[in-house]
Amino acid sequence: MWPRALVAVYGENISEKPVPVETPSPISSIPTSSTEDRRMNYGLQLMQLGVLLMQLNDTEAEGDGDRSLRNWKLLMLYFRSRSRGMKYAFEAMRFITFVKALYSEKMAHRILHGQFVNPKGGNGNNYANDLKMEHEVKNDKGVLKGLCANKTLKAVQRCTSAGYLLNETCKQYDRESNITPESTSHTHACSSDDIREMIELISSQEPFQHQPGRTLSSFPSISKSPLDQLDVFALHSWLTRNKKRLASNPYSCDDLADDDNGTNGDESDEEEEVEAILLDE
Repeated sequence: MWPRALVAVYGENISEKPVPVETPSPISSIPTSSTEDRRMNYGLQLMQLGVLLMQLNDTEAEGDGDRSLRNWKLLMLYFRSRSRGMKYAFEAMRFITFVKALYSEKMAHRILHGQFVNPKGGNGNNYANDLKMEHEVKNDKGVLKGLCANKTLKAVQRCTSAGYLLNETCKQYDRESNITPESTSHTHACSSDDIREMIELISSQEPFQHQPGRTLSSFPSISKSPLDQLDVFALHSWLTRNKKRLASNPYSCDDLADDDNGTNGDESDEEEEVEAILLDE
C-alpha cells in the first residue's frame, strides 16, 4: 500500500506500480571522429575547468582537507594529460603518497587540515596558510624598512620576532581610536554589461548545440575534455614506478624518467626558451 501522504496528494487512483525512471547513460551521446564540433568542445572544456576552479575555491573557503586531497587526485590527472605538466603531476602524486602511506596518521592529519587558517572565525572564512604567511612577511618588511641603515643580524631577528605583536598593537590602537580598518577584500567593478554582452554572444553562437564539422581557429584540435589526452597505460606504469621509488627513498624530489621517452617535460620548456632567445636576436 502507498503511504497516506501520497494518497492524500494524488488520490485513491494512484498507480500500484511506480513508473520506472530512466537514468542518464554514463557514456556521452555526442558524436566523435569526423563529426567533431570544436566550438562545442571548447565550451565543454571551459565548463569543466570552470567548475574545477569553483571547487578549489570552495575547498579553500571551507577549509576542507579531505576534499583537498580529492582535488589533488584530479589535478594529478590534469597535469599528467599535458606534456608540460609532468613535474606538477609528480608533485601531486608525491603529496598523495606521503599523506596516504608514508606519513604517520598524526602528521597526515596536520598536513591536510593545516593548509588553511581562519583568523576571523565563521563558516566559509578560511583561506590558504601560504597567504597568511605572505601577510606576515609583509609585516616584517614594514618593520625592517624602519631600521633604515641599522640592519644588523641581531636587529633583524629582534624586529621580525616582534612583527606580529606590533601589527596587533596597531590594530588595537585603531580600534580604541574608532578608526575604520582597511578592507581586506578587493573591490570589483560592475560586470553587468560584460555579462549581458557575453550572454548575447553565447546565445548567437549556440556552443552547446552540436553542429558537425564546426571549427574553431584558435583551438583547431581541441577535444571535449583535457583528460581525453591522458594515456591510461602510461599513467599506470608511471604510478607503479614512482611508488617504488618513493618507497625506497621518500626524499626523491624529481622524476628523471617521467615518461617512456625519458623526459620530464622540462626539456620542452628549455627548447622553447632557447628558440625565443634566438628569435629575439
